Amino acid sequence: MDHFVHELIADGMVAIFEGRRPITPAYLKFQVEMETVQRIRSAANPTEATSTFDLHVREQLGRITYQAADDIANGVRLISSVELWNEIALKLGATPAKKTEFAKSLKRKHSLIIRRRNMIAHEGDIKRTAIREPWPITVADLNAVSEHIEKVVRAIDQLVAMR
Repeated sequence: MDHFVHELIADGMVAIFEGRRPITPAYLKFQVEMETVQRIRSAANPTEATSTFDLHVREQLGRITYQAADDIANGVRLISSVELWNEIALKLGATPAKKTEFAKSLKRKHSLIIRRRNMIAHEGDIKRTAIREPWPITVADLNAVSEHIEKVVRAIDQLVAMR
């Protein structure tokens, strides 16, 4: 998911830079070093200018992880003004009256998935007990995580493509 969000944002920012996508308030606040600005200004052609901008964007985004729900929403704001998690909730079947509650539930579930991912990546998925044994995980757990991430990614892709 992190890779998907990075690519979506980088491609979207290049589209804004080229005038193919509307500018967002967060895009306007994205910091670009003066050295990069000079390289863009002195580019031999628009393709070189775009490549310079794209490289800078990818270098900056490479320092950010898009795993937590709020971080994903902040990243998407660089390219879209969509209220991300509320709109995802609507895409996944929430009614307008229940979208905020549904969005909070989605974010909570996402947070638990990220927490477990971090346990696996940083702690070897071992329980913090005197007897060091792995946390149990089932195929059903894996399927639920995969389904959640796929639904969220598809919704983000549709929402950002629309705006």
